[in-house]
Amino acid sequence: MAILLFNVETPSDKQMETYSLVVYWITAILFSLGVTIWVCIKKGRSWAWALIFFVPFGWIILLALENKRIIPTLEPPPTTLPPALD
Repeated sequence: MAILLFNVETPSDKQMETYSLVVYWITAILFSLGVTIWVCIKKGRSWAWALIFFVPFGWIILLALENKRIIPTLEPPPTTLPPALD
């Protein structure tokens, strides 16, 4: 027995399954696209590189891109010591 609320029937189990899958895929795509844009920005690339996400297996290209960002080294600058006094 379906409960009528504002003259609308409750969706069937098949419809609920379809809605769940649509919500799942939209969420997964938005999350993946957000992470892709984040990776592009961290690598010093334009976020427009994220458009390659829509090419089949395009994310492999993103993994192969070289970083354009310069990472500072943790080594101290070389210093010269004064000559020892005898």
